[in-house]
Amino acid sequence: MIQLYLSNYHKYLYEYNHVLMNFFNSSNTRFELYIYVLEEYDHEMKLFILEDIMTEQEIDDFILKYRDDRLANNKLFIDYASRSFSNKYRYEDIIKIVDIKDGIQLDHKCSLDYTRIEDVGSQRLFDSLFEKSLFSDLISDLVNLTYLDIEYSNLREVDYRILQERYDLKRIVWRISNVKI
Repeated sequence: MIQLYLSNYHKYLYEYNHVLMNFFNSSNTRFELYIYVLEEYDHEMKLFILEDIMTEQEIDDFILKYRDDRLANNKLFIDYASRSFSNKYRYEDIIKIVDIKDGIQLDHKCSLDYTRIEDVGSQRLFDSLFEKSLFSDLISDLVNLTYLDIEYSNLREVDYRILQERYDLKRIVWRISNVKI
């Protein structure tokens, strides 16, 4: 089952992985999957797979293995720590142990509240549909954030990471750029 899970993961068959993860949970073998990936599996996607399968129990074990030098590659833990956000389980402990053990001070990352961002952006976009000046302000914000001479032909080049906190502008870009002319 472990091999099936990993092969589906690489084929991006996430809907099957959900079913397989239910198997690991119900058969109490999730920890075995984690140990296999951590200790025996050698693939460039290893970190991402670990992030997907780890629960609090596996995270605790991962921290202990790093602390006690029982990992084959400490860089894996440091990469995990650098990708973590402040709302992650034992985030403070993870950041602290990397600093103490390896002297690496990682930046604290706050996670974004995507629900709030979407709610505020949706309301802004909705309001702009009824007031021309508000829509004009949104377009001005888009131009100012992207530093582009906005034309239809280059809307698809907008880096969505720039707009990650502006749901309203992402929706405008998406809607305009997907219109067939």
